[in-house]
Amino acid sequence: MPVRDGGTGFGPSEPGQQHAGDGSLRRVRRAGGGGGGPGAVRCGAGLHRPLPSGDGGRMQKVSVLCVGKLKEKFYADAAAEYLKRLSRYCKAEIVELPEARLSEAPSPAEIERALLEEAGRVEDRLPKSGALIALCVEGKTLSSPAFAEALNGFAVSGASQLTFLIGGSVGLHQSLKDRAELRLSMSPMTFPHHLARVMLLEQLYRAYQIQTGGRYHK
Repeated sequence: MPVRDGGTGFGPSEPGQQHAGDGSLRRVRRAGGGGGGPGAVRCGAGLHRPLPSGDGGRMQKVSVLCVGKLKEKFYADAAAEYLKRLSRYCKAEIVELPEARLSEAPSPAEIERALLEEAGRVEDRLPKSGALIALCVEGKTLSSPAFAEALNGFAVSGASQLTFLIGGSVGLHQSLKDRAELRLSMSPMTFPHHLARVMLLEQLYRAYQIQTGGRYHK
């Protein structure tokens, strides 16, 4: 799924919507300090069965850094459900970061300013280690089994922390995409960018089910 000019693999032609691109991969507290602090929605408990964690058998940590807040209850409920399901496999959290204000018809300069402002907030919350995955319009499209394999590859390579970036209505700044080990697009279709969060959480849950031989993926 792209974000206009990249941000989540969601990215439309209008602020507030995103579409997915083709190309190279509830308790919400307001964002504040480092990962796991204010702004985090977290889950984590026992594993279904041992998974590669990259950190001596500990549970892998998965952080989803999102620009913008979920306002629609149905999105928030769906995200909360998948966070709950993920707690069997990983320590997952969602960190919501403020979205920059834009006019109704922003100029390219206004969009660049907004992207830079949002990038600064994202960078302040990035962990010092682990793998970084950016959802953006030019990202790589993967099947669900291939996504599960990619996550397993990160774990086997020693990444005990996975951080996913989901931009706001105008995507992610290029500097963030350049830092990512993987740029991921979830579909060539167009979606509201808030839906990217739900779709990513669902695919993460599906990936862990695939890794553990669960019945969710058919």
